[in-house]
Amino acid sequence: MSERFSPLSQRVRRLIGSGSLVLAPADNPEPARPAPSPTSSLFEARIALLSHMLDELRTVDLQREDELRALREQIRHARQRARRELLAALAPALGEIDVLLQRGQSLLAPPPEPPATLFERMRAGAPPRPDPQQREQVAAIVARLAVVRAQLAALGEE
Repeated sequence: MSERFSPLSQRVRRLIGSGSLVLAPADNPEPARPAPSPTSSLFEARIALLSHMLDELRTVDLQREDELRALREQIRHARQRARRELLAALAPALGEIDVLLQRGQSLLAPPPEPPATLFERMRAGAPPRPDPQQREQVAAIVARLAVVRAQLAALGEE
């Protein structure tokens, strides 16, 4: 026996997903869920897989950040060590420069003036003669400065 349903009842049946107009019992207020379709289970499986992959990527990202932090710390320590080594290498050259500066300043300082004699006062207009000992000292200073300069140039090339 074929029943004819009104268009409204046909629409309700389509919405409910059943061919009959039987409603859920009154004691069970939740309507029965339709069984998941193969498409939705495949979609849920893909979502679970992508979530798992995302968790793995986050873990790898945290590991990379830790490695990067460790490398930055190593670079900082290497730079500090290089600075200390450079200062230790420059210490002898700087000490040599200090000695040369003190010696040059002592040569440039005017000697104490002895009391002028009559003959020295008469000779005051004559130019002073260069002192051969002072000339040797200046030559030694120039030679040592050349050595210091070579040391500093070698450090700069490294």
